[in-house]
Amino acid sequence: MAFLNERFPDDIARGAVGGHGCWSTALVELSDGAETAVQQWLRARGIWNVSQGLKIADADGELVEDPRRHEAARDFFYMCRGRLHRFRFKDWGDYKVARSASRVVELTGTTFQAYKVYGADPTFEYLRRLTRLAGTQQLWISDVLATPTTDYTVNADTGVFTIASSPDPATVEFTSEFDVPCRFTMDDYQPTLQFRTARGDLLLDWGNIQIREARE
Repeated sequence: MAFLNERFPDDIARGAVGGHGCWSTALVELSDGAETAVQQWLRARGIWNVSQGLKIADADGELVEDPRRHEAARDFFYMCRGRLHRFRFKDWGDYKVARSASRVVELTGTTFQAYKVYGADPTFEYLRRLTRLAGTQQLWISDVLATPTTDYTVNADTGVFTIASSPDPATVEFTSEFDVPCRFTMDDYQPTLQFRTARGDLLLDWGNIQIREARE
């Protein structure tokens, strides 16, 4: 297993169905009919089906699989060797963290892990650790915009900021985009051959391409 530090094709990912907020909860019904719940996962996991992203509208307005997108997804699948290697995935429904939703957790005196905060109630807020930052990062310390390289460095592959001044974590805010580390859930490439009589084109249809977040 290795990490293919490339992003799954963005145009296909844009049509994906799914999201990060998938949980595992065990519900136990008591003798009086009441229920008790046990949270089995401390962290949510993302699950997406990207097969819809392979489709585009044809001249008749019907959704058909785009051969170019199909080939791009197939080639990426081959590079990953099915379930073997992990990769970056852009969840178009949630790929940014604003200053107001950012938080860092101290690892050492000068290194801090990036998190995104969901929810305003401190009792129920959810902290999501970010390990695959993307785009440009900005960092504020005590409400002052810090200077990259001089004041801090960032490891985009781990989501760790190294800050020269060893600040109080409560005074640190940042903005960034982020990807999700994912893997395919299957090892088999098994498309269906479809002959469309209206235009006489022979097309491939690759349905149910599921990818799953690979926790780091």
